[in-house]
Amino acid sequence: MKKISKIILIVSLFLSFGILVLVVASMTQIGNSYGGKYAIGRDTYKKFGDGHIQIIWANSNSKYLWDCENKKTLLNPVHLWVKKKNIVFFEGLWDKKPLIVKYALDDNKIYLYERIKF
Repeated sequence: MKKISKIILIVSLFLSFGILVLVVASMTQIGNSYGGKYAIGRDTYKKFGDGHIQIIWANSNSKYLWDCENKKTLLNPVHLWVKKKNIVFFEGLWDKKPLIVKYALDDNKIYLYERIKF
């Protein structure tokens, strides 16, 4: 009888460990995808929509705007961003020129506007 109870205990411990490993692995996958189509990394500061557009840390005090789908930088650096309903506006520099990026969350479209100084 003691032998059977030891076997049951060992089997239940292995099953518990297996379930724990599966739970941790699935949590890691959820954490990496962050609920979007595009994965985020540890250098991601903020994501918008499905992760198509992300603000990425360039260094400790500078961020840039990254287009994950086309794999290109839109603004470097990005100075500020404002969300109004389902549209996000970003302001920053591209090629040392002021630029405004409009991102529509509904259809994941990107619009670029040159900023005019008065």
